[in-house]
Amino acid sequence: MQELKDKIILSAHKHFLIGGVRWLDLDLVANDCCITRKLLGQCFKRNELIDAVIKSKIETYQRAIAAIETEKLEPIEEMTRILNFTESLGYDLSAVLLWDLRRHYQENYALIDSFITGSLKKIFKENLTKGINRRIYRKAINEEMLTDTYFIAILALIEKDSNNLQSELKNVRILEMNSNFLTGLLAEFKND
Repeated sequence: MQELKDKIILSAHKHFLIGGVRWLDLDLVANDCCITRKLLGQCFKRNELIDAVIKSKIETYQRAIAAIETEKLEPIEEMTRILNFTESLGYDLSAVLLWDLRRHYQENYALIDSFITGSLKKIFKENLTKGINRRIYRKAINEEMLTDTYFIAILALIEKDSNNLQSELKNVRILEMNSNFLTGLLAEFKND
């Protein structure tokens, strides 16, 4: 039964990215999973499915951050992993999904926001501090301001996606921003 529930959660997430949460067609999810709508209803009620999808994503994100923390990488390698993770958020979160959650499912939006402003920002800022202390990044960096600025920019790129499909251009822009950010840390260090 858990395997079926996992399959339903994956399908629902795919449809959330395309049409948001409010317009989720449970018949499409059932068809994707090769089950009846009745069986889908026995596994999840609509709001339970929304909760399950968001909680599943947050658990996946938390495991990814925990894996980065436990690897004990050098600061630049760790920052690369963190930036790669933020790129994956661009694929996992669409503007329409975030808009629906923020407006109609505030508890679920709060889970995503709490992860970003909590765990993700924490590891990012700790990495900057570690890099500065080890003289890998330039010492004049204001970790708090740089962390806040980075996440404002990333969320703006994710939420700027104006169409209902994942924007490949958005993901390219996130990749470019991350590349420039990482290069800037090192280039600034050379000039310090």
